[in-house]
Amino acid sequence: VALAGVAVLFSATLRAHAAPLGLGAILVGATAASLGTVLLKRGPRQDPFGANAVGCAIGAPIAGALSFALGETHALPATLGAAWPLVYLTVGGSLGAYVIMSWLVNHWSVTRTSYVTVIVPVIALALGALVRHERLPPASQAGAALILAGLILGMRPENTPARAG
Repeated sequence: VALAGVAVLFSATLRAHAAPLGLGAILVGATAASLGTVLLKRGPRQDPFGANAVGCAIGAPIAGALSFALGETHALPATLGAAWPLVYLTVGGSLGAYVIMSWLVNHWSVTRTSYVTVIVPVIALALGALVRHERLPPASQAGAALILAGLILGMRPENTPARAG
């Protein structure tokens, strides 16, 4: 149900003739993130901050090298106001999200933890509507409703496997 909600939520984007390479990159990224979550769960229990520090220490140079190799621009924001979104995305959107996800993997099953990823677009929609007064099209509202219904159904204790060891 939640997956159907994601499909409805992003249906307008998929009709916009997205580049196959971009869609493939999203698929590879989502698959890599899923694999990382499973590997984190299967390995020894790790401190969320330590696990993410190691991941960032490995990933940052790789991402930086790829960014330069692809010729992306690296201009710094000119004002503090322009820097705020970058700070928010770095601290809250990346560091905070990864630490919370790592903590959840240590305390929940991977199946239950995976539901966190489908709620992120719903939170983004809600913040856009509340903070920026963005109008939500009917497809976005329907997709968000399906995602929330899927979460309610999937997060019930009888629908998630018991936490191993």
